[in-house]
Order: sequence, then structure tokens, then C-alpha cells
Amino acid sequence: MGFVGGVFGIGTRTDRRARVCPVLRASGSENGDESVDSILMIDEVVSSFKSMVEVRDRSYMLRMYRNCFVGSDAVDILVKKGLVTNRRDAVKLCQMMLSEGVFHHVLREHQFEDAKLFYQFTEGHGEKLVRRGSKVSWSDFIRPETKKIDISLQPAMPESSETPEITPDLPQIDLNISEQLYPLDEYNLRLLDNTHPSAWQGPQNRQKYQMLVIGGGTGGLVAAAGSAGVGARVAMIEKNLLGGDCLNFGCVPSKALISAAKRYHAVTNDQSLSEFGISVEGAKIDFGKVMERLRRLRADISVNDSAERFASKLGVDVYLGEAKFIDKNTVEVNGQKLTFAKCTIATGGSPRLPNLSGIKELFEAYHRKEPEAPTIVTNESIFNLTELPKRFAVIGNGAVGMELAQSMTRFGSEVTVFGRSGRIMGKEDVDTAKILEDRMTSEGTKFQLNVEKYVSLKKTGVKNGSFVEMELEVVLKGGEPKTFVIDTLLIAAGRTPNVSGLDLEKAGVKYNRKE
Repeated sequence: MGFVGGVFGIGTRTDRRARVCPVLRASGSENGDESVDSILMIDEVVSSFKSMVEVRDRSYMLRMYRNCFVGSDAVDILVKKGLVTNRRDAVKLCQMMLSEGVFHHVLREHQFEDAKLFYQFTEGHGEKLVRRGSKVSWSDFIRPETKKIDISLQPAMPESSETPEITPDLPQIDLNISEQLYPLDEYNLRLLDNTHPSAWQGPQNRQKYQMLVIGGGTGGLVAAAGSAGVGARVAMIEKNLLGGDCLNFGCVPSKALISAAKRYHAVTNDQSLSEFGISVEGAKIDFGKVMERLRRLRADISVNDSAERFASKLGVDVYLGEAKFIDKNTVEVNGQKLTFAKCTIATGGSPRLPNLSGIKELFEAYHRKEPEAPTIVTNESIFNLTELPKRFAVIGNGAVGMELAQSMTRFGSEVTVFGRSGRIMGKEDVDTAKILEDRMTSEGTKFQLNVEKYVSLKKTGVKNGSFVEMELEVVLKGGEPKTFVIDTLLIAAGRTPNVSGLDLEKAGVKYNRKE
């Protein structure tokens, strides 16, 4: 393989402080009449290559691919400049750079070819940083937990996962993003790598966007992908985890939990089995493994909502940070101002705490991971549990509360659901809701649906295994006070929109914090 040594810095020095490609054993000409061991300094190769190829936006079949070059054009210029002796060697050189992660096919579907295919440079396109030849991962900052799970339910950072000293090639990241997930095992770290990659680099100095999407949940992902699919220049901003509630705290994990509960219930309670002469004895639930499977499935699915897929395959500029409006056509994120023609605000909502004395302090203590804090969860933290609570209470009788209440009952918890309206599923047909309530009652779920007032929530000072016991005091309609002793409380009493910090007033957007 014949390369002109002076241009790409070929030499025999190995003490240079630069990232190098593997040694190329080449026959200086196609006839093989000379042989040389050379080391290509990849930084110099990339710098020279970038200065030669034409990088610009290109379209194919009504779709726009931004900042790319054409494979055959790159081969043409390498040969024309005399930097390689023939097209075959040019392809080998370009394939080497592609393998090193310097650039990639726009859809990640091809190796380098001498053809009319589009390729994009990794740097500046919204990619994970590269460190020692591999992409920076959350595992560079947090040591994955082993499968041995501590008896405590508190989602604290593992003691063995102290933040390492940050070296120059390992940039600072926001570890608070990782603290909302527990345990930090291989599955949750993989989820983080997909939905909020450590040290993600957003594009710089982009032109005006035709569509800017704030929020990377279900609505935002669909808006961004759909707009990019018809050729729009699109940016998407997400400050937390891509995939939003559906992937991380809703549809995906809840259905994994429901599926396991349904199967366990079918084995242990299905009377129809006896009609066939089948009896099942000794079945038991391993809740830790149920939750491990949940985390694995969620991590597997997360690649579909990943920053890398949207940036590299769908052509969306992905920014991970907090968006603030400057005016009706400008947003600031990570110190960079982005201008747009149209904007979709898809920031979703968050769980709302009920008016109950003591709940705010205890809820915040649990999420600060204080060791003696009781377990108070929402849909955003219930999937961190690794142990089944004995007494499980739910405030809220909508879809979220009901599906989780039924699952926990089927796993074996003593479940009580609290509400004010006298019925469950207030937005659904009355007869349908009654059928569901009767079914859940027959399975063992208890209901207190005539609460007039939630009075207080406090710790008792007693520990039930790894759970800190609580007393929930309510007043039922008619004035009857009643106290319930519980181990875990799920709050599923409505949502509030995520509008804080957006400075919507500067964009002239009207909103209501309660709806």
C-alpha cells in the first residue's frame, strides 16, 4: 500500500505524544518491490483529510443529511493530490479512519466505500467523547454494582462507586443525573449511556433551525424524528433522560413489572388449572430478579431513544442541557443560543404531592438518601426498589396507582388504595371501573375511597426489615379518624406540568402551572 510519507507524517518515531493508528505493514508499490514499517499519526491524518474533503449539507430522496462528504469524492481527491498511489489504497486509508471512529456513514449502515455514499465526521456532530479509542461511558465515572444487592432499599450511591479523580481526558459530568437510578448496575449504566451520555457534545454554531423541540420524551422524540424525516433542520433539547416517562418511569418498566406479576398470579391463583388436574405448589417470587429483568429490558429498549441514534441516524442535533427562552425565536442551552422558526414544547409533567402534613419533609429525605428516611416513591422512583414491601399504600386511584397496586398485591404485598371520590379510575366509565375494583378486591387489594382529609404522615421509629415504618392518618367522610401503618407509600395523585425555568414569558407562551 503506497502512501506519501511526508504529507501524513509517516515516520518511525514512536515517542510522539499523539494517538496513533496500528502499524501499517505496507508494500510501497503495487509491485511489492519495497517494504516499510510505518506509523500513521492519526491526528495528523485526520487534520489533513478534513482540510481536503468538501463537507456540506447534502440531500437524497427528499431527505437532508447535514455536514457530510461523499465517499467517492474523498477517494478522488486523495488520488488527485498524490497522497496515495491508487483508489484501492485510498479506500484502505479511509476505512482505517472510519474504524478509528473519525467519521461514520450517515446511517451507520456501510463501511467506507468508493461510492456515492455520505459520511459525517464524528467531532462536532453531537457524539460521545472518545477516550483512548473508545467512547466515554458512565462506567468511567461510576463502578457498576455487582448482582449482590444490599439489604437496604435506599437508592444511595454504592460505597465502592466514589467519583474518581477527573483526568484531563475525562471531562466533568453531572452525577446528579445518575442518582435518580438505583442500583447503578450494568443495566442502569447502559440506560444512562443511551439516554444521557456522559460528556455528550452538542453541535456548535448551527444555522437557524426549522424545528426546535424542547423535551426528549415520547412527544418530543416523535416531533423531532418526524420533522427530520421530511427534511427539516431539527434540534432537540433534553435536560434529563431521553425517552422521558415512557421509557424510564412509565410504559416500559411498568409493563415489565405487570407482566411478571400477571405470570406469578396465573401460576398461584388460576382456578382453571385445577379443572385440568394441575396444581402448583411451592411457587415463590424473587422480587430482586423481577426488578433486575425490568432494568435489563429497559436498557435493551433504550437504544431506540438514544442520543446517538437520533444524532447519527435520524439527523437530529441533540443537546443535553436546560433550555431557556431568550425571545420568541431564540433558546439558550449550555451557553449557546439557538434560533428557530418553529418550536415544540414537550417537557411533560411531574408527580404532584398531596396536601398532607409531614409528607414533603419525608419525601425529600428519602430522595436525599438519608439512612433513616421512610420509603415514599412516585412513578419516577418506584422502579428503584429491590425488595418487596410488606405493607404498600397508594394515594391516588388513577391508572398509575391502579396498575402498580394490582401488581404489588399479586406479588404478595398488603396493599391499600386511598382516594376521595368514592370510586377508582374517575375518568373512565363507571361500570368498567367497578369491574376492575371488584377484581382487585377479590385478589386482596383494600380500598379506602372516601377520604375526607389526609391529616399527617410520620415515622414510628420502628423498622420492618429494611423499611422504616410510617403512620398515615386520615379522616374518612363522616368525620371518622383512622390511622394506617405502612412500609412504603406510592404517590400517584396527579401531575403538574414541567414549565419551571423555561422563561416561557419571554417567548409569549401562556401556561397554567396546574394543568
